[in-house]
Amino acid sequence: MAAKPTYAELEERVQVLENTIAANEKSAQIRTPEGSFIDTVFDLSPFAMWVSDSAGTVIRTNRTLRETIQLDDEAIIGKYNVLEDENLIQSGVMPKVKTVFERCEPASFTVFWKAEIAGEVNFKGARDMYIDVTMIPILDHKHQLEHVVCQWVDISALKLAEKALLESEAQKAAILVASVDSIRLVDPSMKIIWANKVIEKLANRDREEIVGEYCYEVFTGRDAPCPNCPSVQALGG
Repeated sequence: MAAKPTYAELEERVQVLENTIAANEKSAQIRTPEGSFIDTVFDLSPFAMWVSDSAGTVIRTNRTLRETIQLDDEAIIGKYNVLEDENLIQSGVMPKVKTVFERCEPASFTVFWKAEIAGEVNFKGARDMYIDVTMIPILDHKHQLEHVVCQWVDISALKLAEKALLESEAQKAAILVASVDSIRLVDPSMKIIWANKVIEKLANRDREEIVGEYCYEVFTGRDAPCPNCPSVQALGG
């Protein structure tokens, strides 16, 4: 026969139940008279969204968020608190988050979010991602903070593409700098805006000194572009 729960255990169970009921009541309070329309827009938004109380504890989530982090409301509501998310602390954006709660001002930021350090919730199904976040304070009729709405977008693919592009550009720059051919980049007025090491040797000057000067002055001592200059022709001159 199972042992009867102690008074302390019963009291703890009652407290958990009361917290769950309170969270559900707060969730219901933010539903507007427009009801179904607002709920549909919120729940079917392609962006992950949550609503918190004035202390930062989430009281409502939408479908996109639940699908992205692969958790249901039972695991999130009343448990995740944005003010305790270590990701926001370590990345240095927590001051922006606190501005929303303390000064009732909206905030936007981008952060690399790691599931394992996000707080009390076990985000076991979530993946690490870059997210672009917007947080908006919702005030009551007394202009006091009542809720905070957070919307975030997974921009991991964009960040990976940017990284690949930067790496590609760095590789191209390294090839141009190390080339045995003389390579320089000029603007339409024939001012040098970039040069490789071979150009330095030809001009007998550092690249920093060459950049900003006219190509024809550096290499021929002329005060106008050379006749039949291939660079001028290439630029449509």
